[in-house]
Amino acid sequence: MDDNKTLIEQDAPIADIPDIDEATLKEVFGFIVSLIQALLRTGYYTSEHPESEKARAGLYTKFRQLTLKKSEFTFLIQEKAEKAHIIVEGMLPNSCDLRALMLAGMAELYDEKLIIFLERKELISLTLKQKMQEQEFYDFIEVMSKPILTDINDKHKRDRFTFFLQEKGISNISFVFNEDLISWERDIPWRAWIALSRLRKDISLIPILRNLDQKNLKKVKKEVVSDVLRPMQDPKLVFSTLVNSDLIHSKVMKEEEIEAYIVESFSDDMLFANVEEFVNSHSRLKKLVDEKAYEEKLLRILNGFKVRLKEFDNKKSHELLEKLHQNGLIAFDELPPRLKEEIFLKTFLKTFLNDPDSVLTRLDQMEDEKQYGSFVKSTARIMPRLIERDRFQEFLKILLVLEKHAKEGSKRGGQAKVFVEQIGSGGIPLQLKDKFMSGKKETRLALYPIFLNLESCITPHLLAVIDETEDQWVRKNATELLVQMGPSAGSYLEQALKAGKFRGEVVIDVVKTLVTMDNPEMKEKMTSLVNEYRHHQDPGLRKHALTLLAEVKGKGAEGALLNALNDSNLEVRKTAIKCLGIIKSEKALPVFMEVLKNTVESPSKDAEEIENQIYCAFGFMDNHLTHDDKTPEGILLEVLAHRAHTGTISRLLRKKGNTLSEAAICAICDSLARIGTEISESVLTELAKNKKKPWGIKAQQALEMIKRKYPKKNETKQRRGSTPGPRTVPPEPSGPVPEAIPHPTD
Repeated sequence: MDDNKTLIEQDAPIADIPDIDEATLKEVFGFIVSLIQALLRTGYYTSEHPESEKARAGLYTKFRQLTLKKSEFTFLIQEKAEKAHIIVEGMLPNSCDLRALMLAGMAELYDEKLIIFLERKELISLTLKQKMQEQEFYDFIEVMSKPILTDINDKHKRDRFTFFLQEKGISNISFVFNEDLISWERDIPWRAWIALSRLRKDISLIPILRNLDQKNLKKVKKEVVSDVLRPMQDPKLVFSTLVNSDLIHSKVMKEEEIEAYIVESFSDDMLFANVEEFVNSHSRLKKLVDEKAYEEKLLRILNGFKVRLKEFDNKKSHELLEKLHQNGLIAFDELPPRLKEEIFLKTFLKTFLNDPDSVLTRLDQMEDEKQYGSFVKSTARIMPRLIERDRFQEFLKILLVLEKHAKEGSKRGGQAKVFVEQIGSGGIPLQLKDKFMSGKKETRLALYPIFLNLESCITPHLLAVIDETEDQWVRKNATELLVQMGPSAGSYLEQALKAGKFRGEVVIDVVKTLVTMDNPEMKEKMTSLVNEYRHHQDPGLRKHALTLLAEVKGKGAEGALLNALNDSNLEVRKTAIKCLGIIKSEKALPVFMEVLKNTVESPSKDAEEIENQIYCAFGFMDNHLTHDDKTPEGILLEVLAHRAHTGTISRLLRKKGNTLSEAAICAICDSLARIGTEISESVLTELAKNKKKPWGIKAQQALEMIKRKYPKKNETKQRRGSTPGPRTVPPEPSGPVPEAIPHPTD
């Protein structure tokens, strides 16, 4: 192997500020400070001294609280910018610099003291494991603080330190001396280098654990590997540890064992990330390494990944196995059956999309029953993927070919018929339904031919679309489709409407679509249905029914609309008034006048709204209609002349119903803008003088519209001396011409 080459180049950054809640940070910080104080004071005083006991008091309880959900935590010394830093691992979700946990003054004090304490013992890493019992924990502090073990600068002293730990039965710690660091011949990230060094050291201590049978020995080995790797969250660092594990093999644990235990220790996410890293790094690793032994190592790691990936049967594991296959790292025959089928279908789909006509021609010419069945099966399986990709044209081509074959009397036709039935009864209709509901107009139009061909099997799904969607256009398109699919589907829809399977507002939307379609029979049936909804308990539906009747039947709805003026609901009555105006009802005019009379005599809030709605309705009527020789325009002008008072007196009169509200004057101005003639100009001109009032603005707008409708008279006024040409004079309103109302002032 070329040791000067780089196997893994990227190191993981150490988080300076842990992303954790303040209470946890405080707890971690408190324990670390207490531990450092205990180590220093126990070394300065005897272990029985009150100050030593005071420093240790409650420390184990803090340790247990911190490690309830942690297996261990570690202090590491790292050289950064030519200065030593303590890195803390295991206590928090991420590794972090100890200085980030402390205030500036305390950091200088305690961080430096811990660095000195560890460096004097030649320690590069110190790990405390959760399994430590209370006595073992305090014995550990005592041994670490022994004056005779203050400076461990030669092998004899380091052996004596290890002996003291063993003698006290302190086994639930892990430590790495400087001399334990493996030779840094390769360019390995610092954290992976420390992990490999600790792993080699911990493996070397396994023989000390005597009287272990093979089962328990294997368990200990797994725990050693798992403990070392657990704090490392970065997959790149773990992968670096794995591919460089040949540097630490020994008689105690062979290279193959280390690799196997590392791969076995991976969580699901870590496994997937390391497989990704293996695929991305494999070609580079092979180029950097010439030795056959290392190639065998990569092959062993790959085989370990394969075994673990095959334990899963999910999308992620299949993606990774497929990626390994694409990179020539796993044979097609080694893949799980489901994945092999998936890859085949992807390939077949790609071939089909490149030239669909060629594939379907081949299918059309296929006579062999077995071959045809296999080919149709593959073709049918790509149909859901065509829907996913909005390839509706290609989907329709397959469907048409299969339907053509299904009509044949041959065995091939029987197979095709089965597949067509499966298409109509499986998940495809639901998939098409979802596309229809969520897609744009272009998508829905592209789906029309498919729905028309699937006919009865798609009908229930279209009915579901109508009921479920909140989009009126989707509902409209689904309704149109059902009618286009023929009498059977149309009858199905009609029965659903009559059976009350839809919400009221849905019924109105559907019926509105049906009555506007070029289908006289359906239009007649739906009009009858709408008539029934005039008496529905929901006033909202009664409103919609009246509006729809007016649109469909025009003056034929006059009787129903007049009856609705007696409805118990105010909004329904207002809708009836509006619709009567729109259909230009002659019978409505005297009824409106009677209602207005009653409104003046018995004023109320509801009466005022009805009054305003009538004034609006006048604006839709023909001006040649009359009541007591008065046109709608004349009636509105007369109302303005007698009741459009303002100022203090108006507030007194309004209590008696004599004075128009601002809303009423605005409604009248709007109607005059539609039906008014030159006769209305003088009244509107007076109203328009008060530009600060809403009716002043409305009056000005009405004036402008009238002048646009009757421009010749206004042009004549501006051209003095000119001879006006012939013009058409609008009919004068019958009855007395109202005087101009006084200028409204406050």
